[in-house]
Amino acid sequence: MFSAFTRAWELQHGSEHKLWNPVWPLFTFYTFSNIIQLVRKENPPSQMAMLRRLRCTQVSLLIFGLLTSHLYNAIASNDSKYKLPRAPSDVIKIGVILPSTGSTPWILPYTLPAIHIAVDYLQHRTEIFGNRRVKLNVADSECSYITGPLAAVDMYVNQSVNVFLGPACEYVVAPVARFSPHWGIPILTAGALVSAFGNKQEYGLLTRVQGTYSKYSEALMHVFNQFRWSNVALLYHNVNAPNSEKKSCFFCIEAMFRALRAKINRKPFNRDFDEHRISEQRREDIVVEASRHAR
Repeated sequence: MFSAFTRAWELQHGSEHKLWNPVWPLFTFYTFSNIIQLVRKENPPSQMAMLRRLRCTQVSLLIFGLLTSHLYNAIASNDSKYKLPRAPSDVIKIGVILPSTGSTPWILPYTLPAIHIAVDYLQHRTEIFGNRRVKLNVADSECSYITGPLAAVDMYVNQSVNVFLGPACEYVVAPVARFSPHWGIPILTAGALVSAFGNKQEYGLLTRVQGTYSKYSEALMHVFNQFRWSNVALLYHNVNAPNSEKKSCFFCIEAMFRALRAKINRKPFNRDFDEHRISEQRREDIVVEASRHAR
């Protein structure tokens, strides 16, 4: 892996610009050690210690994204008719496409301060990027399958992006992640948790940095196997209105549904409901029906 990344860097920047190899064990150590420490339940860290670890983790992930950008720019296919020619530049351009409002943990008010800290940290590490500058280009995706992809297209056409941070919302990241292999621009996201995004033939330059719904289903399947449970009912919130988007509950249960179906060789019992509109009688009917198919 070392030699591949080093060779890709030299192909793009010339053999006189050597990649500083010690950065790899550093970012690997910081990323995994800090993530593990953050989720430990015993001896919970203080607020300041938590912030310091988050900062190290954020910086490490950003280093990973930036270096991955140079790798993919060097080795991505050059025969795509959709790829615009790029002039050499000493500026590393990061395109941040995330929603500014919402209930998700990756909205801009939460993530942008950490990204600014990471960029400031990198600018003072000349042994990594030399005299190159890091520039942020930020756009509000609005979690819209129209606004988000248009922001990505604008950044690409204006040649103002080398790596995307985000999008994260499923219906936004899907088209951008399909475009990115043709553009030679990788995507680093904390979203895109749906199982389908694991298809590297379709989403070749997409990197997801947290556990996906498939990983949740794997964990539950270990529990089911431990207790030898196979008769399971899946009940989940969903909105069946016309033109409505599927919600995270649907995508989470979808991964569980596929895993169970593979285990028991039949479709597991499943029912959806709108938790904001369901009546008491309907709720009781669903529970009674589920009890006939589950133990």
